[in-house]
Order: sequence, then C-alpha cells, then structure tokens
Amino acid sequence: MQAMSTTTRGWLFLESGLQHELATWLDRQREVKWLVGQPVLLRWEHGTKHFPDVLSAHRDGSVTIWDVRAPEERDDTFMVMSTRTRAAC
Repeated sequence: MQAMSTTTRGWLFLESGLQHELATWLDRQREVKWLVGQPVLLRWEHGTKHFPDVLSAHRDGSVTIWDVRAPEERDDTFMVMSTRTRAAC
C-alpha cells in the first residue's frame, strides 16, 4: 500500500490501512518535517526482529517511531514488540 506525502514529495510504502491513516494524518501536521514508512529493522540478541511502522521527524528535532495496530488486534506479541521498540528508541 502506498500514500502520497506532501511532506516528502514522494510515496510512503505502508502495510495497512491504519498505517495509511496515520501517515496521512501526520502528513498534515505542520510540525512534521519528514516521514518514513517501515523506517528501520530492529534486532534483539535472541533473534527477534521487528520493523516499526512509521517514523516522523519534527521541526523541533524530535523523532517518533510509531507501531500501529487496531486496539482489538493488539495481542501479546504486538505489546511485547511495542515495548521493546520504545525501549530501543
């Protein structure tokens, strides 16, 4: 799935409709200066790996890594990966 970004003046490559909605919302925020879909591969020592969904860079220099999933689909695996991603970033 792709979303056209006015922020990056290019396409963002995303995996789900929910990621598309988030990227579109972020694209409209004045404080966001850059967006990346599937920005980085995180690996942990026991072999687990994870691609966070979206990265947003802001005018104040802050960066946010987003993991996106509908509330009813947030299983234990998603919660563990989100927690690990937060700690790593």
